[in-house]
Amino acid sequence: MWLRRIFTFAGSALLVIGAFVPFLGVRLLHDRTYWQLSTTGAIVLLALAGVSLVIAAFRKFNWLYLTGLGSLGL
Repeated sequence: MWLRRIFTFAGSALLVIGAFVPFLGVRLLHDRTYWQLSTTGAIVLLALAGVSLVIAAFRKFNWLYLTGLGSLGL
């Protein structure tokens, strides 16, 4: 049970960090973060990370599929 929580907390932290890390390394487009490309999408990602933390706190790990699919969809 604790291992699931640790992985959920680590995944949520990576999702938050990933919204601010440059992911396009093309010289013509400069280094852009997801926050710079789509502010609304980045806010949704941060909200999904927060919801995942709440789900882990209440030990309802089956609901993590929804937040995972939502973040993957973005």
